[in-house]
Amino acid sequence: MDIAQPAGADAVKLVVMIVQAAQTVRHNKKTCQQLVNRAQMIGDLLEKLQGSEKMRQPEIQSPLKVLEGVLGEAHALVKSCQNSSYVYQLLMGRKQADQFRVVQNKIDSYLLLFPLISHIETAAQLDQILNAVRPQAAEVMPKLLSGCSNYSATRCSSGDARIEVCGISGRVHAINEPFAVKESQQAGSSNVVESLSTKQSRMRRHCCGQHKESPTIHRLTGDKVSFKFTFFQLVDATKSFCPANQIGKGTFGCVYKGRLHDGFEVAIKRRSEVPPSPSKLDFQNLEFSNEVCFLTELQHTNIVKLLGCCIHGAERVLVYEYMANGSFDTFIFGARTKRAYLDWPTRSKIMKGVAEGLLYLHKQCGLYIIHGDLKPSNILLDSDMNPKISDFGIARKYSPGVDEEFTDRVVGSTGFIAPEYQKRGLFSTKSDVYGFGALLLEVISGKRCFSLSSGADYGVLNKRAWVLWGRGRLMKIVDPHLRGESHAAEIVRCIQIALLCVEEDAANRPTMQEVVLMLSCQSVALPTPQRPAYLNAEMAKPTI
Repeated sequence: MDIAQPAGADAVKLVVMIVQAAQTVRHNKKTCQQLVNRAQMIGDLLEKLQGSEKMRQPEIQSPLKVLEGVLGEAHALVKSCQNSSYVYQLLMGRKQADQFRVVQNKIDSYLLLFPLISHIETAAQLDQILNAVRPQAAEVMPKLLSGCSNYSATRCSSGDARIEVCGISGRVHAINEPFAVKESQQAGSSNVVESLSTKQSRMRRHCCGQHKESPTIHRLTGDKVSFKFTFFQLVDATKSFCPANQIGKGTFGCVYKGRLHDGFEVAIKRRSEVPPSPSKLDFQNLEFSNEVCFLTELQHTNIVKLLGCCIHGAERVLVYEYMANGSFDTFIFGARTKRAYLDWPTRSKIMKGVAEGLLYLHKQCGLYIIHGDLKPSNILLDSDMNPKISDFGIARKYSPGVDEEFTDRVVGSTGFIAPEYQKRGLFSTKSDVYGFGALLLEVISGKRCFSLSSGADYGVLNKRAWVLWGRGRLMKIVDPHLRGESHAAEIVRCIQIALLCVEEDAANRPTMQEVVLMLSCQSVALPTPQRPAYLNAEMAKPTI
């Protein structure tokens, strides 16, 4: 009697064959290794998902069969590189390069399938729970889930330092101490539907149906926001924007903790003042409209939720879900008691969430968004320390299929701006990859990438990391709070991933898709980072 193989078993065998064939190639070794890395990612993910019920369903089986064909092409390509004939390589070299590029792109497209399978599986399980508890809610759940979020969440940034390179002077904002960490409230599954519907109805009682929309709101936001608050509702929620309720300050203005009349907690960001310069006013209006236009289109667990907005005369106000644990910045650089919450598993979980949020922005949301200002103060944490990317004030769309685009207005935060963007105005998704690498180095080291004060530190943080990488002493850069942990190998691996992300040449940086898989699949071999040209001899000889 034949025993049915698990879904994806043939693909896993092909991955093994690709890895074995690559061990004896004579030509294109680097390209073959890149293909092997992608194939190993596929293999690791297939093994993890083989027990999933979704993997057995026809709509998943069909693309898996096509994937097996792609892996077969990859195996044949790697085998062709075992040929030692000089004439064969001379004739086939260019054709092989094109074939490698096509196969790699095909595999990349399938790598996006696996998070989708996992998401579908989770959503199906949630549906089963909800339908068992309250069957009549099945019809309204999709609408509620699209309009609601986990409202346990917002606090704003601290220690922001955003600059505009061309024309507008830099702005430095004050640091504000965060609120104490609050315990999340547990609720049984029987309360899930009621909680969601209650939150939806609460928000509708505060929405635009209570007042006429002004032409300015429509001009700046169009039909993007369904909840448009009155200014007097927000004055009441913050007790006239009382300083005691201020929880943060960013480039746009101050952020206040607010409580609506029925006790619903929100975070309210109010423009600090109307700037005298028309260009700065335009920039503030751009930040406001960016937040509205982008955040109302995004639905992801690692993206902060915008609940509504308000335009009242010169006032510009944004209303977000409240994040109980505030910004990541206050944990990394805050008091010692706050750092105690950041063991390595927590830091790793946060960075994986940030990476998945960026991947969603770049590839999965369909809008092709570059965030442009990734840093710890723009990562907010909910009551369970889950990260959410915030502050889309300088985010921009990019054209899919175009490697780089040009702008003459460069904005960003010191230490997180990619060199090609800062020097030449060239931006791409690799600009965000650079910012992610700088963020990862800060998270691992517990030091700011642009303001190092210890006598043993010098220059920008990534330069120090490069030097220690070359000396084989990477643990010297690790936050002392982490050095006693049993995750040293994983931490060193993450430093290597960070160095790949901050490569000087954007072409050498991985995509966020590759970063997510590097962080998730520990068995995938990492490329060796290339030494940057700016690392001169003086920097290579620090006193450590």
